[in-house]
Amino acid sequence: MWATARQDLKYIMKPDQTGAQRLSIPGKGFDFGNYKSGYAGAYAMLMDTAREFGDSEIADAALRALDQDCGRADDGGVLRYSKARTCRTRWRCARAFIAATTSGERSERAHSLR
Repeated sequence: MWATARQDLKYIMKPDQTGAQRLSIPGKGFDFGNYKSGYAGAYAMLMDTAREFGDSEIADAALRALDQDCGRADDGGVLRYSKARTCRTRWRCARAFIAATTSGERSERAHSLR
């Protein structure tokens, strides 16, 4: 099932300003927690699922999109997303972040947990 989803996600992968791949979902999206537009939940779910299947390419692209579109802020060592309104979305963001930094990959985020 992930193999099919992964192929479909390739159509929404675009380079960001630095040239790195990120997800780029068209439209405004919808945040079910506060009935406003947004993609925090979708990006976090895709990132979490990709990590579960060991797909770092899609997971990293979703994380870049989450950071760039959803108000990433590092407030005194506390990572938060200002546009991630619901507890469930924030939990998924946190879970995906932890998975990204403990999966054996050394990303720029891994040292922020130390």
